[in-house]
Amino acid sequence: MLRGVRPVIKRTFMILGVTIVLVIVAVIAYYLWTIMQTPSMSTISHYDTLTTSTTTSPTTTTQTPSIPIVQGLENCSSPSIIYVYVSQEQKENAEKFLETFIHEATRQGINIQNIGGCMVNATAQGWRLRLYPSLLIKGNISGLERYVEDYVDGLGIIDYSISEAVARYLQINVTYTYHVKVYVVNGLSKWTKRNITLTPEFIKTLQSIALAHVDSVERIDDNPPIKVDYRPTFLFYSKDDLTKGIIYMEKIGENYYTIKKQYMLLLATEFFMTRFVEIYFDPKVPEEDIPVVGNREAPIILYIFEDYWCPYCARFYKVNHELITELINNNTLQLHPLDFIVHRDVAELHALTRCLYEYTGNSSIYFNITLDLYYGFIDKGERPTIDTVLGIINKSMSNEMVNKIISCANDKVNEILDETNSFHDKYGVRATPTLLFWNRETGKGMLIEGYIDEEEFKNIIGWLRK
Repeated sequence: MLRGVRPVIKRTFMILGVTIVLVIVAVIAYYLWTIMQTPSMSTISHYDTLTTSTTTSPTTTTQTPSIPIVQGLENCSSPSIIYVYVSQEQKENAEKFLETFIHEATRQGINIQNIGGCMVNATAQGWRLRLYPSLLIKGNISGLERYVEDYVDGLGIIDYSISEAVARYLQINVTYTYHVKVYVVNGLSKWTKRNITLTPEFIKTLQSIALAHVDSVERIDDNPPIKVDYRPTFLFYSKDDLTKGIIYMEKIGENYYTIKKQYMLLLATEFFMTRFVEIYFDPKVPEEDIPVVGNREAPIILYIFEDYWCPYCARFYKVNHELITELINNNTLQLHPLDFIVHRDVAELHALTRCLYEYTGNSSIYFNITLDLYYGFIDKGERPTIDTVLGIINKSMSNEMVNKIISCANDKVNEILDETNSFHDKYGVRATPTLLFWNRETGKGMLIEGYIDEEEFKNIIGWLRK
């Protein structure tokens, strides 16, 4: 029997340790109390997702003791949490804001209930922070230092998105000092072209993403002012540095910014309501020790992020097997199956088949075993097991070879789990199947979250060739 897999797959980016799924909820959108890379998409029946924890929103509670708040920076002891405001409304909500923040931090194991608090008028101090209300820390506060993104007068500025999220949750009006123009860059294909209505609530959502005041919004179908690597997306123009303190924003030109590539699927599904993303950059998926079915010189590459317990992966292969085989045989397509572990208990099965490929170097054997596993899953309605894989391998391999494969698989499990993390971090993959098409000749591709049928497969190939 193979040794067990690691109990947890790293799959989130935590701001304050709170597991909140990135969804559009009112105007909070891209970040609530935590920015997370793997939202649950259980309402869409095209794929299996990485298991996520039950989510909650920041909540106030009468059990949280009132924090003693003093007015003025000169009265702030060390250590202290400093609430910075510019409006009367923000000033009046200082106690509620700090109590909510402290309660959530305490729930996540950061004990700051005995830390002093003070509130400071930013205008009186001559400060220009990115937004108000904001939180600063004075002195050393264990657990909060890692969320300091910048400094002002020697005081640590806690990640602005945390302050913004708490303010939105408490319905406190946020004041932004950064300004931005937003271009809504549509896709060019039938799968990615969306007609977004620019409602006031949508504008607020854009402000929550950019952490800046949105001066104007323009929809673009054809030629954005600067090249983008994927569509649909948002393009931001600002003379302020929008990357400062935001994990998901990147600069792509003079005063131009966009959302990083690892969030492109999230952006598509949550904002543009599509499972498809057009890509215009070479994805450069690592191919070392990865089976390749077909001619490596074929122009179109299909990377399939798969999990042997994924019913939609099985369905995808069952429905599209003949078309895939035809495209491989006529040197149009090369297939790259990639292990992406959604169900942790299946990692050992993937380790066995990967080790079989490493010892034989025969991608056809690997591919046929994969098909056997998926077809058995569909026909019997039972998930394949280690015994299922070993039973198939034993039919064509010697006992000596089988033992070598088992020994190899013991060490391969963690490597495969690390690859899953890497694919998630680099491409935003969070579900199986995820399909990544790339045409090396035309320089464009399509990233798809979930199952597609044969007709849609053909249409994607046709679009890639144009």
